Amino acid sequence: MDKTADLLTLVSGGEPFLDKGVCFGSPRPCHVFMMDLIRRLSGKPDIRVLEIGSWLGASLLTWDAALAKYNDGKGALTSVDPHNPYFTPPVEATPFERQFARIMETGLAYDIFRHNTGCIKASGGFTHLRAGSKNALPQLRDGHFDVVYVDGDHRYSAAKFDLMEAQRLLADGGYLCGDDLIIQAEDCDPEFLAETREQESVRMPDTDIRFFPGVTAAVAEVLGPLPTRKGFWAVQKNGSKWDAVTFDDIEAEVPNHFPDDIRDAILKDLAE
Repeated sequence: MDKTADLLTLVSGGEPFLDKGVCFGSPRPCHVFMMDLIRRLSGKPDIRVLEIGSWLGASLLTWDAALAKYNDGKGALTSVDPHNPYFTPPVEATPFERQFARIMETGLAYDIFRHNTGCIKASGGFTHLRAGSKNALPQLRDGHFDVVYVDGDHRYSAAKFDLMEAQRLLADGGYLCGDDLIIQAEDCDPEFLAETREQESVRMPDTDIRFFPGVTAAVAEVLGPLPTRKGFWAVQKNGSKWDAVTFDDIEAEVPNHFPDDIRDAILKDLAE
């Protein structure tokens, strides 16, 4: 008997477990933009989504909710995530980063992930490749996915590999997207960026802003400067071109699997 699984089912009432104190360091407006990308693809007979880095499964549930709302549930979800501890929080790590590492190390993160992904209802089902990107992504077919969401290891070498593979895996007309592009490379001292890009996160010198230098460096190198909203970015593949996507005038649709306090926090953050 899996006692953790039974406890999660009991506490959640069989619904997704997305407790703010456990699952989130801050509201995630990215879920609104993810919903909008699926809206733009609505009408396809089958929308295939690949997510690189899934943490506790909240974003997978968002893709699933978007498929239900905009495409009659027609689609399939694939996650690549090894669910292994991969970094030690530095001395200056945020409380969420420390919690992130702790629940990953204990295995609780994977238990919550399994519980949450058990709630997915997409017509084509859900596939989890429990492996690192460098082992899993080369096994996937060229042009197979309509959306590839890159949110895995944020360190430069890993993030760049994921982006390069994501380009190969995306179908024409599909969307490559990601989160946590807090600072653009052009707004960062090149020497500082080069020195810190293999760290998970750092504080911008002379500010209170923490950002992800590996994401900043990798996106700049692979795709160039991109418009972002709340750190989220997306490009559409059109032949040999990559066209930037903006989210300035969209419907703020927050998926229903979030508790009211998180929904309210996301909408408040979007309005600021």
